[in-house]
Amino acid sequence: MVLVLLKLKEDHPAWTVETLRYQARKQGLVPAYQNLPRATLYRLLNRHGLIHKSDGSQKTVDRLRFEASAP
Repeated sequence: MVLVLLKLKEDHPAWTVETLRYQARKQGLVPAYQNLPRATLYRLLNRHGLIHKSDGSQKTVDRLRFEASAP
């Protein structure tokens, strides 16, 4: 199953981990009963150099929290 997932990602490098997981199940490459956590798939792809960071074209969201002063 690992080689199938790696090949699928190589064939479709733009697919996200979630898309890859969905398509693998849809195409019958991964049985429905097989547990396939996103984190595990991400680590597998990252270990094989198939995860690429964004080129910065997407806007980053400022996730810094703040608290307004009381009136």
